[in-house]
Amino acid sequence: MLEQFLISPNGYELFIRLIVAALLGLLIGTERKIAHPEQAAGMRTFALIALSAALFAVIGEQVGMSVPPFSPIAVANVLATVISGIGFIGAGLIFLKHDHVNGLTTAAGLWVTAGIGMAAGLGFYILATFTTVLAIVILGIVSSVENRLIPESEKDIKKR
Repeated sequence: MLEQFLISPNGYELFIRLIVAALLGLLIGTERKIAHPEQAAGMRTFALIALSAALFAVIGEQVGMSVPPFSPIAVANVLATVISGIGFIGAGLIFLKHDHVNGLTTAAGLWVTAGIGMAAGLGFYILATFTTVLAIVILGIVSSVENRLIPESEKDIKKR
């Protein structure tokens, strides 16, 4: 059975989905590491989150298709479980320090990265790529616009 999977075009397509997910996660992780080198979640973390979400999506899809009749509910259950798990990981990144919330953007970045991984895992390459571009724009460009718009006095207040 394994030989049939490895030889079939569908098998190769599944591997491509995983590779695309990991690469897209790596792009977001690269932006995060460049913007915030002190953050614990970096390139490897984001790539692994996207890869694992894609893997679970692929497994859910394959199991859902292999059990007659095809069960989209089984696939939806797997995806919902991934979303819950990523929420748990993200919650662990958020902490309060001197009345200032830290890690919220990183947690949100991991959450969107999991969504990107799930999209790639289900073969929605254009959606996954477009969402990656939007996430990088939001994380990078919007962040620098936000920093220019907020006066220094307000930044000092937020840090206290």
